[in-house]
Amino acid sequence: MEEEKEKEQRALENHLQQKHSAELQSLKDAHRESMEGFRIEMEQELQTLRFELEDEGKAMLASLRSELNHQHAAAIDLLRHNHHQELAAAKMELERSLDISRRQSKEHMSRITDLQEELRHREHHISDLDKETRRNGRKISNERIKTRRYTDDYRIKSHAYRKRPGHKETNCKLFF
Repeated sequence: MEEEKEKEQRALENHLQQKHSAELQSLKDAHRESMEGFRIEMEQELQTLRFELEDEGKAMLASLRSELNHQHAAAIDLLRHNHHQELAAAKMELERSLDISRRQSKEHMSRITDLQEELRHREHHISDLDKETRRNGRKISNERIKTRRYTDDYRIKSHAYRKRPGHKETNCKLFF
């Protein structure tokens, strides 16, 4: 039963770790896709601006490119910051879950130990009661044997007394 609890605990820990890994991978993939989408969007916008602003000159194009790069870097920094916060929150949640699991495991092990001790106590008590029952049974059997012997002895003595010659006369003489 203890091994089963440990297996369940290990399975729960593995499940939580796998779930955590899957969530982290999902966040990474979402972040990567978001970044890729953002990068593609920025490149498309930049290309559009190039075509529209080609006539206005290279100076304005450089200025716009610089602004877009700055926005892109700020967005990346913001996404990175958000990702780190989500990752830290997920780690804290995993640690909390592991602590709860460990605490519950300790409580379960303590309860199992208590129940095993109670079972041993009850088995000992049952054993004592069985011994006492057997002892009482032997006493009852001995008392029955003694009673039978006493009854048999009484019958034999009564019979022998009645068979004695002059038994009736003696009784008769005593009463008259």
